[in-house]
Amino acid sequence: MLPKKFLVGFLIIGFTFGSVQHSLGEPTEKLIQAIDYSFKPTPAGMLFARETLMGFEGGSVQYLGRTTTKGPDDSWIAAFEPCSEKITDYCIESVSYRKSESQKWINGSVSDWKPTVNDPGLLDVGYTADGEIRHKEFFIHPETGLPRGGYAKVWNLPGAIHGGGEGYLVGASVSFQRNQFQTFGVGITPIKFGNTPTGRVDFWPFTYGDRFNFPRDIELQMKIRMGKFKETIGTWFNGRILDPILNIDGSTMTLSGTPTRVLAAHTGPVSCENRVLSTEVMERCLKRDQTLDTGSTSTLQLNPSIENATNLTSSYPKGLFEYLEPLLKPIGYISHWSGTTSGAAGTSICPISPGKLAIVSSNAALYSTSPPVWSESDQTLAYRVGSIHLDHTGATHRGHFNLAVPKDFAQCLWGQNILNARATVAVTNADGTNNVATSVLSQDAQMVYFKVAGFTFSTPQIKIKLEVPQIQPTPTQTPITTVKPVPIQKTITCVKGKVTKKIKAVAPKCPAGYKKK
Repeated sequence: MLPKKFLVGFLIIGFTFGSVQHSLGEPTEKLIQAIDYSFKPTPAGMLFARETLMGFEGGSVQYLGRTTTKGPDDSWIAAFEPCSEKITDYCIESVSYRKSESQKWINGSVSDWKPTVNDPGLLDVGYTADGEIRHKEFFIHPETGLPRGGYAKVWNLPGAIHGGGEGYLVGASVSFQRNQFQTFGVGITPIKFGNTPTGRVDFWPFTYGDRFNFPRDIELQMKIRMGKFKETIGTWFNGRILDPILNIDGSTMTLSGTPTRVLAAHTGPVSCENRVLSTEVMERCLKRDQTLDTGSTSTLQLNPSIENATNLTSSYPKGLFEYLEPLLKPIGYISHWSGTTSGAAGTSICPISPGKLAIVSSNAALYSTSPPVWSESDQTLAYRVGSIHLDHTGATHRGHFNLAVPKDFAQCLWGQNILNARATVAVTNADGTNNVATSVLSQDAQMVYFKVAGFTFSTPQIKIKLEVPQIQPTPTQTPITTVKPVPIQKTITCVKGKVTKKIKAVAPKCPAGYKKK
């Protein structure tokens, strides 16, 4: 276990998020964080007010390694550094991008940005019952051969200009728990960092500067050398990457796709009489008990799990999201390029082999945090998403969904003849009505890719199926027997003096001394 001081760091992650797009033009805004909406003064006339946020999120990628240098090596974090002559595995081989109209990838390079030598995060040491926990530079443990420590670097992508320049914080990390599937996270964030921390409340290393939106016309790619973790990082990758493409060559993983824009929303402060509270607090609220005037608006970050948001409870008999939906006001689009693996291993009938990955990705604020659910009865993979219906401009909020699975997994579910398969997609609203969407199916040597787009919210369910043509057996042909014609024989009469002979043959000839009569 990590000491409590590090658990606080994980909680802070909940308040750090991608950048917000407020217009349809090129993004130039700095990041708007959830903290900007948190713990504001209570508006006049409100008691026990609460602000609820949806669509803000932080990825599970860790930017700073936490490593045990004493005691058991049961729990730690490795933040992959750029590959080099010294670091040849568990590292980021390359980061690149290309414009939407181009096929040429442009490689990035590691910048010279470094945290200050007296950065508290790098110097922090905590002594616990489990041993000493220390943030350290990257190294390989001599006994286990596994990585320790490290911290994320800033890469320059020349020409990929965002509101703060060409700098991108690039992270790839593994959170290690012995004898379990490991959590693997990747993330790329547009940033502009200075040489010293700003003093702003944030988590490492975003205290060094600002975050920005992604440019709207780029696709990003990371190549990561996974080492031994290839077999243990789990098989389902839940991401914020539009149209992902995945290739695994040996232990090197190449992942590409475009940033995903997620619509964020908030309720604004809601007074206690308009919220579901305990009976005792509600009675005090209705009596306008001034002791409920806390002076500050508390903040709730809505869990992105759609199962949690739609679960029927005594407090919310129609689910929390249905209760909050009329109160939620859209803020703008948050752009992300990130993903995290889970320990799930496929379906009950078709596991995904260790070392292979499946990807599910959506722009929905709420989504299933578990892999798609297999239905044996209708042969479909089902996935649920959710968001508010209109965006901040008043336009209909359109959803997209990507699913990528290994070919052998698809063949296990739907049959071997997937080369000529056809995808069928059904998007159904919560009330059972059909939701119009377009779908695209594609394949490469390793993966089968599904894309569903254009559907509307609030909580549709997406079902995907491959219609695989039946393999027709080759008909058995009856051998043709060739009958040779029987030769026709002729008879001739041959004589010699008074002796007469009849000769019968196909081509009869008289014996020597005989003449044909």
